[in-house]
Amino acid sequence: MLNEPGQDDHDGDLELDMSALDGPDPRAEATDSDDCPPLDDAKEQVGYELFDWDPTELDELDDVLHELGLPHEWVADGYEVVVHVEDEARVDALLPTIRFPDELPPEADDGDDTDVQVLSDLFVAADRLQGGANSDAVNGFLDAAERIGEQPPYGIDDKEWSQVVDHVDELIDLFHAAGPAEEITEAAYRLRRRLRPLV
Repeated sequence: MLNEPGQDDHDGDLELDMSALDGPDPRAEATDSDDCPPLDDAKEQVGYELFDWDPTELDELDDVLHELGLPHEWVADGYEVVVHVEDEARVDALLPTIRFPDELPPEADDGDDTDVQVLSDLFVAADRLQGGANSDAVNGFLDAAERIGEQPPYGIDDKEWSQVVDHVDELIDLFHAAGPAEEITEAAYRLRRRLRPLV
């Protein structure tokens, strides 16, 4: 094909040679990073060393970071990724899903489960209350009762735990009403009997 006027026969070859000397096509890099803003040097940053990751996992992580639009930069020959500290929690949650995709995520802890130690403390307090509602026994019981959360301790079903809480409430009502000592003793016995199989 004839060249256009003013075009040298070797212009195309020269352009290819210069491209090879200049390294990767900068236009391709710009297109690849359009969906992911660069790191902001004014923000605090954190790096993740991923030297034991294979190239496929690293590529997948890079793809997901771009999809999420999380600013990042690869260093250490592509085996360490740097992100903003403000994105650290998101990256922490992301890494296991790529490295161990077949593992189930940990169950969320809402922080409202009752500490299993409360069972033992309530049992000891109820046992002491059977011997008399002295101040130490009452305070020990109330301290344990205050640590009851919205959910039962791990391994205790809701129905069984509800019965325990009912007995605890019964004792608290008796304390507030300055109930007879024998009623407190009987209520403490019922609570102790309910807790016995659980501790």
